[in-house]
Amino acid sequence: MGAAVAVTAFSDSVGQSSPGSASARRRRISLTSIEVVAALLAAVATSLALGHPDAAAERSSSARHEGAIRNEWRTLPEARSTPGSPADATDPIETGCGSPNVVAQVITFDEVPLRLSNGMDFGRLLLRHQPRCRTSWGLVKGPHNAQRRVHISVRRPVDHIVVTSSFAGQSADSYGQQLSTAAGCVYVEAFVETPEGRGPTARTRCA
Repeated sequence: MGAAVAVTAFSDSVGQSSPGSASARRRRISLTSIEVVAALLAAVATSLALGHPDAAAERSSSARHEGAIRNEWRTLPEARSTPGSPADATDPIETGCGSPNVVAQVITFDEVPLRLSNGMDFGRLLLRHQPRCRTSWGLVKGPHNAQRRVHISVRRPVDHIVVTSSFAGQSADSYGQQLSTAAGCVYVEAFVETPEGRGPTARTRCA
């Protein structure tokens, strides 16, 4: 009889605790589901937060790349020069824009010093402009010789066009090809190259 009572008591105890255990399990499952959903939402938020800087960095990198492409200078080859037909990369004297008979009409927009690699003065760099032709070019005045090669670049920033030339020989000056100013301002750069080295680059304003 004692054993039977004990078994019955145990059975009753189990029967009484079962509903409570099931309810607790349901609460735990419900809480666990909420926690899982919350964890997933947090993961998505973190992913988005991490993704934004990467996307911004990618956009920034793309913008820099596009800017670099836009900022690349395009060098024009020397063009055939015809009297009375000024054009990009043509000779200002041969086209009649800077020839002796019209030189009085040529304007100097800017003038800057040009130096050798040792810092000594070589001469002057001039930005020359012909209003009738609407073209500009560079002129270097100084003691040219075979040991002093003068390099001149004429640049038009609006479309990143550049023409270059160089001269080494006995002369009191040298000049570069011309660019049209119809589309935008033009500036010129120059440096002198000698056996001792390359001098600093001189640059005029854009006009």
